[in-house]
Amino acid sequence: MKKLSEIPGVKTKDLSASDVRRGTRVRIADSGSKHFGDLGTVSAVSEGCSCRDGWCRVLLDNGKREEFRYGYRGDVSDLLKIVKEPERAPIAFVDKYTVAAGDLVQVWAGSEEYYRDSERGKASVISVEGSWVKVMFGDRSTSEYRVKDGDQNLVVVPETQADKTSRLAAEVVAKAEADAKAKAEAAKAKAEAAAEAKLVRVTKATAKKGARVRIASDSEFSDQNSGLGTIMEDEDTARTWGWVNVKFDNGYFNSYRYGVKEGGRLDGQQDLILVSSADGSSPRSKASEPAQPEPSVKKAKKAAWKAAKAKTKGRVPAEVEAEPEVVTKVTYATALRGARVKIHRDSRHFGKSKAVGTIVGFTCGGHATVKFDDGYSGDFLYGHHQVEEGASDLALVEPAPRT
Repeated sequence: MKKLSEIPGVKTKDLSASDVRRGTRVRIADSGSKHFGDLGTVSAVSEGCSCRDGWCRVLLDNGKREEFRYGYRGDVSDLLKIVKEPERAPIAFVDKYTVAAGDLVQVWAGSEEYYRDSERGKASVISVEGSWVKVMFGDRSTSEYRVKDGDQNLVVVPETQADKTSRLAAEVVAKAEADAKAKAEAAKAKAEAAAEAKLVRVTKATAKKGARVRIASDSEFSDQNSGLGTIMEDEDTARTWGWVNVKFDNGYFNSYRYGVKEGGRLDGQQDLILVSSADGSSPRSKASEPAQPEPSVKKAKKAAWKAAKAKTKGRVPAEVEAEPEVVTKVTYATALRGARVKIHRDSRHFGKSKAVGTIVGFTCGGHATVKFDDGYSGDFLYGHHQVEEGASDLALVEPAPRT
């Protein structure tokens, strides 16, 4: 059996399986191998392949790559571990937890996947994202390499003055990339916010079973964004509690607010964007909605109506627009406690009271209880979904105050 010749300054010991990892320096002790006595570095260890368990690949100092046994589960080992070697610094692999932009590195020649890039020379780190490191070489070309445990492909190298110049250049590039990325993200966020502001939110009037919705980006539940969903709960229950149940197309299910304030229990926030109404129609964006007349215009119309009525002893000319408050019916969206109303002229109850009243409660069947200033009180339809659509006995005089 051949004996290993001594190499001045090199000391070895028996190799145990626990010693075998990337970067371990070894000496070939297999007397039957043509590389008997040569030195090398472990570049890969077989994992998860029963046919190759107990074998490792070694990058020999002469540049060749060969596989050898390393004594797995008591098997024979073809290698000895080098414990001392003169004038050879240990390999310092790049660690994803400590590497930073500007560090000087080089692709390890023992890398199974990127060893050819070791000939590209030194490189400066530009950025680190997870287990990937982006570097820039001296020719200004860039590449990315994995540096996770068990798959180290970069090694740290000492920095010279020329390296420092290259590193500073890489830092400039990294800063420019970061600034450009931040600027692009800010512009994107601004554009998304502007687009979101024009979208129609789900309100009490549109919180109906079957409506298609999605979560608003400014909602505190935006991290639950699951795409499009469908309201599964009718608006009568939603009006009572201020929440609607939504089932998304991916199966996710949760409840979201639609903006009402009731008894101080809800905060008025609207978590949902209306994609399509329960009847399948598309909502109009805020940009397409007709502008509401200014309060001063409304007051002028009301004054003109009263003046014409007084002048003509109650006969209002056709060219004078009717009093706005009278022709505005109370709807499901405006039927709130505290709203000031009148009995609408089209209602079968018209004439029971000519005074203005206040909505003080709700009863079953889509009726609102109104207490009028002249002492009369009664229950009136307000356009609820349980009755004929648009059937409302009340005209809105003043919306409910915000609380």
